[in-house]
Amino acid sequence: MEGLDLTFNYAYTDGKITQDTDERQVGTQIPGTSKHISNAWLSYRLGAGLLRGLGLSLGVQYAADRSNWYGAYDNTVQAMPDYTRFDGALSYQSNKFGVALNVNNLLNAYLYSGAYYSWSQFYYWQTEAPRNARLMINYKF
Repeated sequence: MEGLDLTFNYAYTDGKITQDTDERQVGTQIPGTSKHISNAWLSYRLGAGLLRGLGLSLGVQYAADRSNWYGAYDNTVQAMPDYTRFDGALSYQSNKFGVALNVNNLLNAYLYSGAYYSWSQFYYWQTEAPRNARLMINYKF
């Protein structure tokens, strides 16, 4: 179908700790990793008619089997939940001029990621931005 683009990516990462001074850590998943990561982006741009150049896009990012994280105060171990984020865009392109409005985290989901800080020997989690937008204007010389 003319004007339709679909991009899909998938990665499988089986990262495990192979050596550690704490033998209990050997064989566990590396902190801050996800075994399954995928994303897709669907875009459609009108090529004819009154609205020629108008584009609509929808994207999704997904991560599953995320590593555990540790509570900073009580050292409890918790698995990080699966991660799903939807993004969208509305754009217009005409010859050399273009404008696009991208909206990230369309559903305003509470999302976070985490990893291990070796210098402090702490695991951390970091909240991602709630719904946010970016307006881009471009001109091709």
